[in-house]
Amino acid sequence: MAQSNNSRISSRINTRNHSSNNLRNHSSSNSPDNLRNNQSIYEQNLQLLKEYYPDFYDRVVSPDFSNPGLELHPHSQPDNCVLKSGNINLNLHSAYDVEREMENLLAPLDHDDENQLILIFGLGYGHCLDYIKKKRIKYKRVVVFEPYNDILQDTLKKRRLHELLGRRDVYVHLFKIPNEMSSLLIQEAMSSRNVKIIFHISYRTIYKDLYDNVLRTFISEKTSINTSIATFEHFIGEWTNNQFKSIKRLDHSAAALYGKFKGVPGIVASAGPSLEKHFDKLRGIYDKAVIVSPGTSSRIFNSQKIGSHISMSIDSQIYQANIYNGFNLDSVLVGSYRLNPQVCERFPNRVFRVILNTEFIARYYNEWANRDVGAVDDHASVASSAIDLLFNMGCNPIILLGQDLCYYDNRLYAGAAKNTLSGQYLNMVEDVDIHGAKVFTYSGFKAMQHDMENINIHYRPYVKIYNATESGLNIHGIENVTFDYILEKFIRNNPFNVPEVFKSVFDDIDESGNNAIAHKDNTTNWNRDSVSVSKRSMESDSAGNNAIAHKDNANQNNKSVSEFLKHVLEECGKAEDIIREKEAEFSKFEKLKARGVARSRLNSEMSYISSYNKHLEDIKFYKDVLQRSTQQQLTYHRAAASYISDSGEDYDGVEVFEKRLDGAILDYINKIKIIIAMEMVGEEAMKDIERKAHEGILLE
Repeated sequence: MAQSNNSRISSRINTRNHSSNNLRNHSSSNSPDNLRNNQSIYEQNLQLLKEYYPDFYDRVVSPDFSNPGLELHPHSQPDNCVLKSGNINLNLHSAYDVEREMENLLAPLDHDDENQLILIFGLGYGHCLDYIKKKRIKYKRVVVFEPYNDILQDTLKKRRLHELLGRRDVYVHLFKIPNEMSSLLIQEAMSSRNVKIIFHISYRTIYKDLYDNVLRTFISEKTSINTSIATFEHFIGEWTNNQFKSIKRLDHSAAALYGKFKGVPGIVASAGPSLEKHFDKLRGIYDKAVIVSPGTSSRIFNSQKIGSHISMSIDSQIYQANIYNGFNLDSVLVGSYRLNPQVCERFPNRVFRVILNTEFIARYYNEWANRDVGAVDDHASVASSAIDLLFNMGCNPIILLGQDLCYYDNRLYAGAAKNTLSGQYLNMVEDVDIHGAKVFTYSGFKAMQHDMENINIHYRPYVKIYNATESGLNIHGIENVTFDYILEKFIRNNPFNVPEVFKSVFDDIDESGNNAIAHKDNTTNWNRDSVSVSKRSMESDSAGNNAIAHKDNANQNNKSVSEFLKHVLEECGKAEDIIREKEAEFSKFEKLKARGVARSRLNSEMSYISSYNKHLEDIKFYKDVLQRSTQQQLTYHRAAASYISDSGEDYDGVEVFEKRLDGAILDYINKIKIIIAMEMVGEEAMKDIERKAHEGILLE
């Protein structure tokens, strides 16, 4: 075991005990000479830990890591003790047959599987490790999770550390916080294909609440990971397809609006039930404040014939398009690039685009084509992204309406009848609103609440955000006021003429010819050249408003969308070739491992394989799009690979992660090629293309 790197250990896993030469080579510290010098086994063990594993040592001796509710009492058998916690009294190990206890405990293990990862809840007196050694059970790694330090301290008084842990690939974590253990469990579980989880009955009984909490958190996190992966798999094709179709339209960038409304009040009018009490007041302030109707509230504004300047939509699903059936307001649409294409087809007016921080293809295209980028973050709700938009436009203050984040009268939206919640919203949790009244909400609304709180913290130095919803959940940190207060203080008597500012922006766009106006009746095809546009960069002034710095790009060569598609195909081809070469090298590496070659040779081979990553990251499309688009689903795999590879003793975590990442990227490349082919050659040719893709023959 190499000497521990304290900063790495403390920042990543806190306590990590490796079995290697440090323990075996210091067996002399337990020599008869030391014993004759009255140094107990416990003192020798602590000395070794303090010298080589100071972070682990700190936890072993710290009173903060003891369990005040646990008592250890002597047992008539020297290799056992009695545990007492409240009304529970039980032996740490079997008083009848420890061998049989270990046999039952470790029954799930495959004695001949050298790739199994063994995770053990509770070390006890180490009999489990003795049994694994005695029965010559093969494994890749044994990881012990020890809650608190009470039992471990007693173990260190009875067992010599070098005998207990001085064996191949044994690790010990000492913890007391459930989230810490569940996180480590996730990392370990993601580092191997074959995981066995074992628990001592005594530990599970004494630490029942802790064990249940860890297990519940572990399952929750694993479910979250699996859901994230499933969401990615479900939507990645849709998001990618929609981005390419949005690029095709050559819509205006929302950056044309940025900085043009400095000091103008901005209102995010969401669709919560409370919005309906503000309908009449909203009708009278169209000239005095920028009104954004995000998502479903656009349908409500349309049905109530209330003017809003901006309708904002960012979701990729087709149901978003239904919001604009019969839409006849004068609003402009600000939409994301992943927005369902049918939304823009049905929307009758101008369309502006914002680029979400998760829309990597759209961002890459706009940078490649030297186009404006109107960037906002992808938040838990479109209302949160609307705050980003208003901030970038220069609005101050920003006022929230209809942000109930809970249900009143079992209805979801303003104007809806009572008791009209559909089944998907019936999984409610109880909470209290700003008036202290009991209300019901659900996890999605709680995520939005937390999101708004973080946004307020981010923007607080630059702009004031008010919550004038007058009901709903409290968004901590955002001041609750009445809408009448907002009207009197900021709106009714202000000097602004908001429609005139919008008209000025539209006139500038139309006269400059810098952006093609692509509406329902003016959709460009893939071979049409895009006109040159001026590139703008935003700078925040001291007041927090965003200024636009214009750069003259008149001499820039026009680039067509069809050129971009060809460029993407070329970049994908380069990345694919390197990944295939890397796969071949991994196959060679597997053969070398199977032959049992020297570790120095394996280190050299792994370094060579890693060099392929540098070549991949030299491809800008790979680095900015392919890698970033797939890394979210592999976050825990990456953490596991980094965690396992820290010791330099195990390549499996790295190999598993690299192969998963490369496989995900190859799948994504295939999706991109099919999407581009569909647009370029049409539906009729796609049957043959899909057949080839199914057979693994990617497009050339």
